[in-house]
Amino acid sequence: MGPLSMEVCSKCLCGHVPDAVSYPRRSRRWERALQVLDKGVRELPRTQHRLLVLQQRTLVRARLGQSAGTDMQRFQGEGEHVCSSVWHQVALCSPDTQQQLASFQSSVASLSEQGAEGRWQTADLLMQFAEWLYGQNQPLQTPQNHLHWAVDLLLQLDPELAQETGGGQGGLGSSLSTLRGVRRLDGWIRAHTLLGFMEPRTSPGHQENLLRAYVFVLRTWNVSMATVREVLNKMAKAPPVEPPSSAASRKEESVVRDKGKGKKTKEAQQTPVIRTGVGRMEGIGLLAQGDQSGNAMKRGRSAGPSPASLRPRSAAHCS
Repeated sequence: MGPLSMEVCSKCLCGHVPDAVSYPRRSRRWERALQVLDKGVRELPRTQHRLLVLQQRTLVRARLGQSAGTDMQRFQGEGEHVCSSVWHQVALCSPDTQQQLASFQSSVASLSEQGAEGRWQTADLLMQFAEWLYGQNQPLQTPQNHLHWAVDLLLQLDPELAQETGGGQGGLGSSLSTLRGVRRLDGWIRAHTLLGFMEPRTSPGHQENLLRAYVFVLRTWNVSMATVREVLNKMAKAPPVEPPSSAASRKEESVVRDKGKGKKTKEAQQTPVIRTGVGRMEGIGLLAQGDQSGNAMKRGRSAGPSPASLRPRSAAHCS
């Protein structure tokens, strides 16, 4: 339900919220939130975003103990599943017991029980409704009737199990091995656990229902472990796939490489080249010859021209 927080009642797990009058500061906050949501519903266009705001406004009104019937009329065209889900959330948010009861009943009545998904959702709501009724200290017959209704819907989803049990709650045999849906197994566990919990501990129905729930728990483990083995076998046969490196890791690797290259270049520039062997001797000889020729040129320039070079040449020599 997004930002709407609910406090679970210590009596039951139905999500019951204490009366807002006991919390004046929280009540004022919810009222301010309702004003903001009212403004959003008025100004937003008719899109899915406005539908979400309308849903939140309905839940805030229920949280404040106000009637949600006016807002719920706007969800009639959104389908039975949406309408049932909103009614269910209203039942969890409302602090008024009568409003919770009416909301649970409307949530169940909104579903048509057509198709596998409709039957499953109806069975799930009936189990939650039965748990809420038990938490409200209603007569045991009322929540038990809702649980038996949920069991009948679960049997319609598993026809092989229904044939073996004779359409009722008989023993479980080989048909249990055909159940592989974890969600349906979880529904069976919840239904039989609640039935066993509502029976007196000295009655045979208490132990019988809890044993059935235990059998379904074992079946759930078997299905889960078989699925895990299949996944592990597929992973073992498949070639290993290296995970693609992210952009951040690639950037870090390039920075490290650039740093390494810059360090090597800097060391090469700072380190003098030392030649050994013959190359070293040749280099020394060339340096010595260069020094000698340079010294001779300097001495010649300092001494000036020689007398022989200034003597006039003879005519015969010139000719």
